[in-house]
Amino acid sequence: MLAEFNSSSSSISIIIGIGNPGDEYEWTFHNAGVEFARFVAREMGGRIKFKKHSSRLFSYTSVRELRICESASFMNNSGATVGKAVSFFKKLPENILVAHDDSDIALGNYKLDFGAGSAGHNGIASVIASLKTKNFWRARIGTRNSRERGRKKAGSFVLSKVSDSDKKILLGVFKKIMDDCVG
Repeated sequence: MLAEFNSSSSSISIIIGIGNPGDEYEWTFHNAGVEFARFVAREMGGRIKFKKHSSRLFSYTSVRELRICESASFMNNSGATVGKAVSFFKKLPENILVAHDDSDIALGNYKLDFGAGSAGHNGIASVIASLKTKNFWRARIGTRNSRERGRKKAGSFVLSKVSDSDKKILLGVFKKIMDDCVG
């Protein structure tokens, strides 16, 4: 599946990182998707400064044939963001990769999915409702540290700041996802 995913062979042309807007949410676990989008832009030599779309729902930059977007709406309203980006760039849902946190996956791991349900993730449920399909790519970025499993509800855990040691782990995961997806 990973070889099929590479953007050159599967026509992935938009990466959208979803999370929450605002400085207070930067480098929280819930913003793993947004941080991934920023990472890809930096690694591919794109502008670090994303251009705001007129809808104010997302910002974007372009690197080669790839559009990299970061959500400017709250996680649970991600469907409006993703729907607007798909429409603006005139792409089909199967051409996008939505990157997001997943507290069911251990920190340091990730999973690439196509056509999967929301698995209880409200942001993804919003995307599925907006697109009227679940046929899009997802990069599910593991955020649950093994010592946290079962101790906190995901709602409180995902809004906590990422420690420096966990940030290094996430950056390593971002690199792996980028290698699998973008080449």
